[in-house]
Amino acid sequence: MLSDRVYNFTPTIVVAGVLALAAIYPVLRLARLKGVPVGLALLHCWAWIGVLSVTIVPDTASLNGMLDGTRPPSARSCYVGASPLDILSIGEARLNTLLFVPLGLFAVLAYRRPLAALVAGTLGSVMIEAAQLAINAGRQCDLLDLYANTAGTVVGVALGCLLLPLLKRRLSPLRNANLGGSR
Repeated sequence: MLSDRVYNFTPTIVVAGVLALAAIYPVLRLARLKGVPVGLALLHCWAWIGVLSVTIVPDTASLNGMLDGTRPPSARSCYVGASPLDILSIGEARLNTLLFVPLGLFAVLAYRRPLAALVAGTLGSVMIEAAQLAINAGRQCDLLDLYANTAGTVVGVALGCLLLPLLKRRLSPLRNANLGGSR
């Protein structure tokens, strides 16, 4: 459960640290090459690190069982009996929705491509659920997670689209001042 990950987060911190160390330099380099605001690109990277660390890391009981050999093998399956409306009534689904809001938000603000952000968030969620099914490390593949993650991405993209004009207006005086240069 995602809520277990919030309270038993030692493995999550380790994974987040490793992901951060592996991702920060390439993200900085790519942001500079593409002319993307570095701060927003880093926030988008951190959002992905947070998502991956709480969705891929095994829960503490499964991790302990894997380490000492006591965890019984679980059946590899994906629960598909959920309705998209279950997002509103199940706490775990609401947490998953909130988890993906920053992804959509920072992707739109950094890269200014709402459709690409929406597709990337949805495909990222599909890949996470497939990895949970393939890895079989105490994480359950669930169609409701896909619905919730996509809903969170949609909310984040919508917020990003609302904030983007404000961000452009706020940055344009700074860019104009830098373009003029000092003589």
